[in-house]
Amino acid sequence: MTGAERFIELMGRHIEEEGGPRIAGRLMAVLLLSRDPLSLDDLVERLQVSKASVSTNVRMLELRGVAEKVTIAGDRRDFYQTSWNARDRMIQQMVERARLMTERLEVGLAAVRDEEPEVRERFESLISFVGRACRELECRLEQDFSSGAGEAGSRSHEANVR
Repeated sequence: MTGAERFIELMGRHIEEEGGPRIAGRLMAVLLLSRDPLSLDDLVERLQVSKASVSTNVRMLELRGVAEKVTIAGDRRDFYQTSWNARDRMIQQMVERARLMTERLEVGLAAVRDEEPEVRERFESLISFVGRACRELECRLEQDFSSGAGEAGSRSHEANVR
């Protein structure tokens, strides 16, 4: 198994472990490894799965901001590539999930009776940890944005659209 094949399978397992379809992770890996946009047929051939499966999962990656559809002059087919801001979109999704977790933990904390200090402490500790993680991710996004880190991704994105 080549390094690329191993990476593709690992990403498939990773997304599956997070509750998503394995094929979505494998597609994400193929797009990350590709310098050029790929057609649905290219993706089907590389992954040896049905066109319907590729189509469904690439749309899911589009909705998550990880992949984007591009056009190539003179070719009527749809092509896909990694979104120029995939990293930022992934971090933003982590922030949103962390915020949601904090809100849900706060509901749990409100349900704990005062005479259960150990349980309260458990909730307070988790709320504090998730809150810090969320703020750290937000700071990272803000630092990258103010340093212009997103601009380089935008330039490479435009170079791939022919």
